Amino acid sequence: ADEIDQVRAVCDYVSDYRHFFDAAVASGARGGTNGHAPDDPTSAIAATLEDRFFATEVHLNKQSFLQQFQYSIFFSYFKLKEQEIRSLTWIAECIAQDARDRIQDFITIF
Repeated sequence: ADEIDQVRAVCDYVSDYRHFFDAAVASGARGGTNGHAPDDPTSAIAATLEDRFFATEVHLNKQSFLQQFQYSIFFSYFKLKEQEIRSLTWIAECIAQDARDRIQDFITIF
């Protein structure tokens, strides 16, 4: 989807994702741009939504370890490793760009 309104229309059908947009609009209105241009609220909302989707994915993958043994644990393990690499890349990029005040904005796993 190219526009936030299209994503919102699709996610309205899933109750778990419906509240993402209310909180994203509120943080975008407060000026939480997540590294994007402050005059572009659409990209700020998209960045916030992306972070919320990643956090939800991490939570669901962690929950798979609490169930009885099944093959989804292997999938979850690799997805959590992927998120760990993404977080390490974020920290390295923040250090390289001398943006040390934004290092803590990564998605925590445990």
